[in-house]
Amino acid sequence: MRLTNNTSTMFGTCLLVSLATSFILLPMASSAAADSNNAKSAPRNHRKLPRIGPEIGVFLPTDGTTRNRFGASWLSVGLGFSALPHASAKGQIGVNVKILRGSHDGNTAYVIPIGLGYRRALQVSGTTVTYAGATTDVYFSDMNSPDDNIKWGIRNGYGASVLTGVTFGETGYIQAEYHAVTKIRNLNFSGLELQAGLRF
Repeated sequence: MRLTNNTSTMFGTCLLVSLATSFILLPMASSAAADSNNAKSAPRNHRKLPRIGPEIGVFLPTDGTTRNRFGASWLSVGLGFSALPHASAKGQIGVNVKILRGSHDGNTAYVIPIGLGYRRALQVSGTTVTYAGATTDVYFSDMNSPDDNIKWGIRNGYGASVLTGVTFGETGYIQAEYHAVTKIRNLNFSGLELQAGLRF
């Protein structure tokens, strides 16, 4: 049975999201197993569930062609499965996953960076922490651009980002991040992302 373009696109996007989720859930599973072993030799305490919350923002491509094809302002979404991206004076490494989506004039692009990030505290004031960091990522994309004769299909590029942000206690954060990405099908997906997140 032949799949339509929309069906193929939905399948490809779901596959990427599943892959991204596995990067998050596997470390959680390992941590849970370790906690289970430790519990055998320690008094039982109330175990907290993983903190989950939305991460949403706007992505602003810097390349003129990319803005013309997919819009000057994209949606950035993610789902956090752990504590806020706190940074200590010694630095902290974590998983970096999100979905960027842009659409304009019949052209649509999904870009999903998956990689590792490093954050380090710059200043601590009470429960407010200012931090900076960097990430290195593989950027998966699925896009349709008739103007460039590009049809739906999963492709990838490579890149890195620098970031800075502020966490507010255990419940929220804001962050600015600049992505530098290799070209994918001769399109440049570098740009500035402004994001906010919550944990419940």
